[in-house]
Amino acid sequence: MTSKKIVDLDSENTSEVEVFDLYGVANQIGQGYDTSTLTKWMNDDEIVTPKPSLRVNGKAMWDRDGIDAWKVLWDKQTQRERELEEERLNSESIKKASLIEFLLEDAKTLERLNSRAYSHNRGNSKSDGRRRVLEFEGKMHFVHKLLGNTKMPAEKRTEINELLRKAAHHVDMK
Repeated sequence: MTSKKIVDLDSENTSEVEVFDLYGVANQIGQGYDTSTLTKWMNDDEIVTPKPSLRVNGKAMWDRDGIDAWKVLWDKQTQRERELEEERLNSESIKKASLIEFLLEDAKTLERLNSRAYSHNRGNSKSDGRRRVLEFEGKMHFVHKLLGNTKMPAEKRTEINELLRKAAHHVDMK
């Protein structure tokens, strides 16, 4: 059930009123029938959600004014969540040393996978290995761009290049 037409006997005007349950509210504000976010907001004490206009068989129902209030709340909350996410992203930082470590770990994984690549192995063929080598070269290029003028330590650079050379050799790349 998403909406119902009822006669509100409590008001002076006894005309039919269309009311919506939570599914109907979600649908009316453009969220399909996904009520998980609305339910989460209703259970959150910090978020003031629109009060139901009435209850039918113990189920909360909202009229058109309630739908408008839900739309305003939706816009306000989603904007707030976007701002919090943007703030979180701006506060995060990746250290250049950790980028080099990630690249080294990826090179070790690449070499390990390609050492077991065979011509007719469906799960780990040589063509898969060649594709992984090309992807890794792209990652290396990206990390070098991020590092900018910072030099990668010689021993790390040598180890990464050696692992890449071995990985390429395993899949018959020069």
